[in-house]
Amino acid sequence: MEGFSGAVQLDHVLAVPCEGTAPLGVVVGESQLEAAATALVDEARAPDQQPPGLRRPARHTAQLTREAFERALGGVLFIDEAYILTPHMTGGSADYGQEGVETLLKLMEDHRDEVAVIAAGYTAEMNRFLNSNPGLDSRFPRRVEFPDYASDELVTIVSMHAADNGYACTPGTAEALRAHFDAVPRGTSFGNARLARQMLERMMTHQAGRLSTVAEPSLDDMRFLHPEDLAPR
Repeated sequence: MEGFSGAVQLDHVLAVPCEGTAPLGVVVGESQLEAAATALVDEARAPDQQPPGLRRPARHTAQLTREAFERALGGVLFIDEAYILTPHMTGGSADYGQEGVETLLKLMEDHRDEVAVIAAGYTAEMNRFLNSNPGLDSRFPRRVEFPDYASDELVTIVSMHAADNGYACTPGTAEALRAHFDAVPRGTSFGNARLARQMLERMMTHQAGRLSTVAEPSLDDMRFLHPEDLAPR
C-alpha cells in the first residue's frame, strides 16, 4: 500500500497476540503510526485501574476516541490491548468501553477510505472483543496472528537489548539462554519479547550482585554477562 489516495482499499486489521504488532503498523501504513489511542484504552479501565489523574466521566470517552481517530486520518490508528474497550472487560465502568466502541465503529464507517485501524491484543481476549458488538467482527476483515518467538530469536532480543544498555553476552551465555528459553512452556502466558526483556533485567541485577564482592572489577567484568547471571525463573 503506497498511499491513501485514489481507489486504494483500506482494510482494518486485527492482530494477535500483542507482542508482534509493533512492526505491523509500519508495514500496513508507512505514512504514520498513531498510538494516541492509549489514552482511550486507559479511560476504558475500571476507575480503580486507571492511571493517577485520569478520573473522567464516561461522556469524555467519545471525545477521546474522536481526537485519537482524527490524529490518525491519512494514516494508521493503532489500538493496543483493544479488548479493554469491551464492556465486560472493564469491570464497573462498562459505559466507558461501550461508548468508545460505538464511537469507533461510527468513525470507521464514516472515514473508511481515510484511515486504517489496527486493533491488537491477546487471542482469547480479542475474540471476546469481536463478540462484544455485532459491528466489530465485520469491521476487521483481516486477521494477523503472530507465532511465538523461537528460542534463537529470544536470544537475539536479549543480546540487542543488552547492547543498547552497554552489556554483551558471552558465547556461553547465549547457549545458556537458548537452553533456558527452550525449557519455557509456550502456553497462553508465554511472554515473548517481554520474557526476553525481563530475563535481561534479572541478568543485569545478578551481575551487579556478583560484582559487588569484587574489589576492583574491570571494564570487561562490568560489560559481560555470564551464564551464572541467569536468574532462576
